[in-house]
Amino acid sequence: MRNAGFHLIRANMTTLYRSYSEKRDDDVSFRATVREIVNNKQLITGIEIGKSGTQLRALVPVFQRGADNLIGIVDIHTGLGNVHRKLLSKNIRTYTISCLLIERRLMRKGIKRLPVVCW
Repeated sequence: MRNAGFHLIRANMTTLYRSYSEKRDDDVSFRATVREIVNNKQLITGIEIGKSGTQLRALVPVFQRGADNLIGIVDIHTGLGNVHRKLLSKNIRTYTISCLLIERRLMRKGIKRLPVVCW
């Protein structure tokens, strides 16, 4: 997908690389999904609501070869608006508008971050 983001995160929860920004070495431990992977060392997929909007995400733990030592996380994501536009271009209707309306209502109530909803 053209508008997908790619984020490499070190095991200490700092940024190594972002495909969409020059920002490096910042702390991303505030993200519940990142903390979850560091603690449980398992793949997480789902929808995350954050300051950049509603994102469809897959976060994958990266281990040292032949060991259970977590060395980082790969985060691949795209905004649901991008998915919605792509599906509409193929005449496929989606429920993305409902997700965006829910997000806006939650933001108005002061809820800025929700944990990931896994499927």
